Amino acid sequence: MPRVLRPPRVEDLYAAPELAALSAFEATADIAALAIAAAYPELENLGDPVDESDELRAALVIFEAAQSVVSAVNRYRLALELAKRRDLLLPF
Repeated sequence: MPRVLRPPRVEDLYAAPELAALSAFEATADIAALAIAAAYPELENLGDPVDESDELRAALVIFEAAQSVVSAVNRYRLALELAKRRDLLLPF
C-alpha cells in the first residue's frame, strides 16, 4: 500500500534543515520500493531466496535497502520530535 509522504514543515526545517535532504532520500527510496514491488509482485510470496533467480534476489536486496532508508528517516523524525517535546538538544 502506498504511503503518503509528508514534506517537512517550515518550522521542522528551521529546527533541522537536514530534513530537506532526508525527505528527498525518503521519497526516492519509497518510489524505488514501489517500482520494484510492481515489477516483481512475486517478492511478496518469496520462499527460499537461494532457489530464486539472481535478478529476483537483486530486486529483493534493493527493495529491503529502500525500506531501510524509509525506516531510518522515520526514526530520525521521531527522535527530533521526542527531543522537541522534551526540549532537549540532540548530540548531532
